[in-house]
Amino acid sequence: MEEPRKDARWILIVSIIMLIVSVFPFGFILYPSILSLYNLDIWGQIAYVIFSFFVASITSTTLYLADFWKREMMYKLSVLLFTISMVLFLVTVNLRWLFPPI
Repeated sequence: MEEPRKDARWILIVSIIMLIVSVFPFGFILYPSILSLYNLDIWGQIAYVIFSFFVASITSTTLYLADFWKREMMYKLSVLLFTISMVLFLVTVNLRWLFPPI
């Protein structure tokens, strides 16, 4: 029982760090309004999706650690969202390196 809890804490810590890292290159361009989403290029829109997955990962992990709802399902959801967000982040970083914005 203690092992998944440690894993969830690490998922939470890494998700918060990667959330900051994924938003840093774009600044907080999404802060003023959702209308600024339409003014972004493709990399900014992908960053918005990655940001959303990291927020969902942090939320589900926090709910798991707070013993909210079904523990097993929340743990699986946390791991799934964390995996998706990390894969998207790493693929985007590599694609931006291969195809830099002009």
